[in-house]
Amino acid sequence: MKKILVLQIVGSFVYGGYFWMCLLTSKDFHFIDTVNLIFHEAGHAIFFFLPPILVALAGSVFQILGPLSFVIYFYKRKEYLSACLLVFWLAQNINSVSLYVRDAIPMQLPLLGGEGSVHDWNYIFLILNMLELSTFCANILLFIAYFSATGVTLLILEHFMVSIKAKRKEVDEVHEETKID
Repeated sequence: MKKILVLQIVGSFVYGGYFWMCLLTSKDFHFIDTVNLIFHEAGHAIFFFLPPILVALAGSVFQILGPLSFVIYFYKRKEYLSACLLVFWLAQNINSVSLYVRDAIPMQLPLLGGEGSVHDWNYIFLILNMLELSTFCANILLFIAYFSATGVTLLILEHFMVSIKAKRKEVDEVHEETKID
């Protein structure tokens, strides 16, 4: 049982560290961005029949709903550590969407379709006549991403501190039982 706890701690540290690295270097490409792009593009493909503004929005919404659905799945199964670890992925996706939203005015990010592709968030904000709010919206998303990642980091640390304390108590009880007076 002790080895499992150590593996959980090490695995969580590596996994969480990877996603913190992705958050802190969000302008760089990371492997997980490929997975996130699949969710994003699936949102457009699945909802192709909706009005164009909703199809544009569906990519980013699906990119966030994908990881969120896994968080909810593991939470409902009472696998809280797994749910917490997946919040890192969710936070990284929210951060990624915030970069895309922030790019609505300068439109400097490379798009999958190349030159001539429609920039989802430029299109959305133009249709809504709210282009000047793109930076504000991006900042809100960025705050949510970092708040989520920080909160889940604290929850995971607290989880392991409680687990270690419980293991120590078990060991102490075993030692007390085996003591010869």
